[in-house]
Amino acid sequence: MFMFYNITYMHRKLIFFFLLISTITYSQHTDRFKQFTASIKPIDSVVIDKKFSNGKTKEIGLIKTYEYGDYYYDVYSGKRTNYYRSRELKSVEEFDSFGNLISSQQYDNESFPYCSNRTIEIDTKAKNLSDFFESEEHLSITMSFKKYRISLISGKWFLLEEGKTINGEMVGQWKKYNKDGSIKEVTEH
Repeated sequence: MFMFYNITYMHRKLIFFFLLISTITYSQHTDRFKQFTASIKPIDSVVIDKKFSNGKTKEIGLIKTYEYGDYYYDVYSGKRTNYYRSRELKSVEEFDSFGNLISSQQYDNESFPYCSNRTIEIDTKAKNLSDFFESEEHLSITMSFKKYRISLISGKWFLLEEGKTINGEMVGQWKKYNKDGSIKEVTEH
């Protein structure tokens, strides 16, 4: 279950940096979520530094391990960056200490952003640690979503669509835009 890596001086610096970043209290967490998770501490953390076969970086990040009962739970924590084989940026994601996505920015193979997500609120209805670790049904995650597209005529990027989701389901008002920024369509979910 545990991943072992050869830890160099640079890795130690990265571990310290990621632990510092990932211990920040996120404003997206409700008071109930903060109270429930206050006593839960990771037992281990591993720096991720995956490479493509050509030696170029594929993924950089951090995984935290939690133990509950007879099981170990590995979750992404802090900043995670993925690259295309060409070394162009593919995505930058930020996770809380329990693997919940806080923000995400996806890029095309020329490093232009085409999709972004930002978590607005994270809440839990878990009644005990078993509920918390063994299922995600207790979570309520509200996110804002934006999708961009490039205009083939002008070569410029524009906001194509935006709205909110709760646990991945579209909610509220979603807007689609024309290339000039005017509203093309508004739908209610």
